[in-house]
Amino acid sequence: MASGAWRLYGRVGDDAGQAKAMLTEAQADIEGGDYYDASETAHDALLLAKELSDKVTEAAALAAAAQAHLSRDEGEEALSTAKEALALFQADADGKAGEAQALRLVAQVHMRNGDTDQAAVPARQSLQLLRELGDTKAELEVLKLTASLSIQRKRNEEAVRAAQEAFTLGKQLGWTTKQEAEANVLLCQALFARMCGDAEAARDSYQIVSRNETRVLRPAEEAVRLAKQEDDKTLLAFALYTLASVTKYLFICLGKLEKLDDVMRTGNEASTLFGKLMDESGQGNVALVIAEVHLACGRFAEAQDMVNKAISLGQSCGDQELQDRARELLTRGAPVQQQQMAAMPMPQMVIPEATQISPVEVTGPDSMEPAKPKGLERDVVAEVVKKIALEAIGDSDTIDMDQALMESGLDSLGAITFRNKLQQETGLKLSGTLMFDYPTMAAVTDHMVEASMAK
Repeated sequence: MASGAWRLYGRVGDDAGQAKAMLTEAQADIEGGDYYDASETAHDALLLAKELSDKVTEAAALAAAAQAHLSRDEGEEALSTAKEALALFQADADGKAGEAQALRLVAQVHMRNGDTDQAAVPARQSLQLLRELGDTKAELEVLKLTASLSIQRKRNEEAVRAAQEAFTLGKQLGWTTKQEAEANVLLCQALFARMCGDAEAARDSYQIVSRNETRVLRPAEEAVRLAKQEDDKTLLAFALYTLASVTKYLFICLGKLEKLDDVMRTGNEASTLFGKLMDESGQGNVALVIAEVHLACGRFAEAQDMVNKAISLGQSCGDQELQDRARELLTRGAPVQQQQMAAMPMPQMVIPEATQISPVEVTGPDSMEPAKPKGLERDVVAEVVKKIALEAIGDSDTIDMDQALMESGLDSLGAITFRNKLQQETGLKLSGTLMFDYPTMAAVTDHMVEASMAK
């Protein structure tokens, strides 16, 4: 449906049709990467659904809003909204498909927040429901989620099983080149995690790594080939990074140091792509792979340069985990086998004390302080809020600033108009839940003044 087509339903008074059309548009926005618009449209649909007492549409709107919040890294909002959707779907006898979707969302939010153990239960419940429903496409997505979760939880056999099931199911359903490349990356990660875990626990780690070399390497190389065929720079950057991480580990463990130049070339190619994509975290992680190659070859000054680069990039993009791993590599003298790929345990190999490197902190000038923001004047905002509220309600009578607008005659459509006009007048981005979060004109005014200070 074309953008904004839901307004046609509003003009003919079909509120139910309008809410459903809004959900269609919100989903299209999510798929297109317009997460802010998706969130706003989903919350607008939620307002209409509540007014209509349409629990099914309300649950679907909450699920769409949760997806948008998750995509915008708004973990707290995503979790609470997904749980609200889950409760409504569970109360509906015909809501099993929606329940499975909401459970998956809850699992994804927990995983994004680092609560992998809490994510495992809803992921498992979602998978069970989808298998009962026979929804193989949705099952494929949850299998991939389960594999990633299991890698992070160090449940390596579960990870391999889920990744292999996802690979088989995806092939049966008929996947695109991009999907096949992604499946190969995931399978490589799972196989790699299992190999590292087995090597760590074994007396003869060389035999474990040697036996698994081809098995682990094949999907990584295939992912790179497919990503190049697809000409997807983001996918190719990550596939190259995966290949560099895996080959770095394999060649060092197996003593194939003459092949480390290939790892450097692969890593540099990945770093160049991450740079073009403005992905500083990706560049920093590649820098750590290259640092370990330098350490393995005895090039300690070059290793320090790469680690300092990783710290600098981590600071720039706010990736604390990257900074911590970089500092650990320095302060522990660490391991030419430092963990590089997310959620992939790697055995540690201690280097001599004499080769330990002191980290160089990268900080900005102490004298530089951020300018204090100057926001909108409260009196001006209050006048704008009053004017637009009266227009939306369609009443010329005075409304008290502390009186709830929804109790003063502002309906759901009026609330949408109210928020949209406020955005147009001030240039501020206001949440679709504005009237729930700030029910009075005074509360709206205070919120807008505060938002303008942070703008």
